[in-house]
Order: sequence, then C-alpha cells, then structure tokens
Amino acid sequence: MKILFVGLSSYYTEGLNYQDNSFCKVFLDEGHEVAYISNPEAYINGGKTYVGESESIVEDGVKLIRVDYKFDRLISKKLKIILMSLNQILSTAMEHSIIIYMK
Repeated sequence: MKILFVGLSSYYTEGLNYQDNSFCKVFLDEGHEVAYISNPEAYINGGKTYVGESESIVEDGVKLIRVDYKFDRLISKKLKIILMSLNQILSTAMEHSIIIYMK
C-alpha cells in the first residue's frame, strides 16, 4: 500500500520520535511505501530551523518532500477536502488503498 502523510503546518525531523515519525516507521515496518510532505523546517539544536525545499529518502526509508509555502487556513481546509476525496476515489478504483493523513 502507498501511504502519504501531509504535514504542511508541521515539520518532520529525522531521527526523532515524534508522532509523525512513529506513524511512518510503523507503516514502513509493515512493508508499505511511505511518503511525507512537510514544510521546509526541522528541529535542530533545540530550535526550529529553515532547511529549505528538498526531496530525499531519510534514514528510516521515508520519502521526505519539503515544500516551501505560505500557510493559509482556507487553502489548508480546501486541500484537506481534496485529499480526502482523492483518497476515497483511489481506494475504490484501485486494488491497493492509498491512505492520506493530513495534519
């Protein structure tokens, strides 16, 4: 199964045990493909740090995509509706489900 986490209002920091990191690890351990879309910040040396846009496979195997954007609640709400609709359409049209989790 392919699983996409969307955490645009939060940041993903490799090597830590935040909820998002743990969710990704559990799904990877179960053999799923996992991708995480995050904002371009990370928690480094005790603070939030801008690390820029990037796309990489982090040490635990998660495909991490960092996207720079301006947070807007209306856009976030619309994006969530679109992603949930997309999830329903793809789940019924394909053999394998795609789970989309948005934070």
